[in-house]
Amino acid sequence: MEGPDRSPLFLGDFDDPWVAAIADALPSTSRLMSCPGELPDKIDLSQTRTLIIHRAHLTARDADRLDKGLADCVTRPKVVICVGPNARYRDLEQWLPLCSALIAEATARETIARHLAGHVVSILPRIRVAVESTNDALQRTLTDAVGSMGYSVESRGSSHSKAHLLVWDTPVLESNWTRELSHRAKSQRVITLIGFADRAQVRLARESGASACLDLPCDLDDLAFVIDRLGRSRADAPHTVPPRLVGNRVGLIRPVAEPSDSI
Repeated sequence: MEGPDRSPLFLGDFDDPWVAAIADALPSTSRLMSCPGELPDKIDLSQTRTLIIHRAHLTARDADRLDKGLADCVTRPKVVICVGPNARYRDLEQWLPLCSALIAEATARETIARHLAGHVVSILPRIRVAVESTNDALQRTLTDAVGSMGYSVESRGSSHSKAHLLVWDTPVLESNWTRELSHRAKSQRVITLIGFADRAQVRLARESGASACLDLPCDLDDLAFVIDRLGRSRADAPHTVPPRLVGNRVGLIRPVAEPSDSI
């Protein structure tokens, strides 16, 4: 199996602090190509195993340029597209065949490293995880999923919680959710699951003490990756918050992806 790709190429507008923060979650050896507007006419991908592109919009012109760049490759790189809130579903038809993964920018910082070739999640059996959702079906799905990953799972509403991590389906429609998150984050690290996650909600969650934020629907591979990362760095400080910028999908979890050369 190939080792981790420690020199991925990331194209994006790095004058945008949010995009810069996503790049900061990659290995320090990553190559960054400033691309505030359209993609360049010619993209040399000959030395690239993993290409990451951030786009505020998914345009047909950019898709054509990427398609041509990939066609010139002897070995086609893995392509991860990180999209902003202005991407439209009708644009996906041309982009999906070009990429291995399509992820939302609001929570990309948490999981972008998972998509590098060779990364493997290793279960930490001593880590105890609590799961909480007011949606009974989602509660069962999350509990079963975390348990199937090999972790010890704590039932909802335990009065004597010993969990190291809390996976919380965060009720962002309730006015006091940030206060409740701050309270919970004092005793354990919290992974917030946010339906219709956008920059503003993720920022509020991080400012209120969240150790990680994931979108709902949630990819179970992403959840496993974040639990593994936080479990290995329980003593680390929570995420820093990118500078404020002026700037949404409630549902069940997507199935676990088939094994690949990532994780």
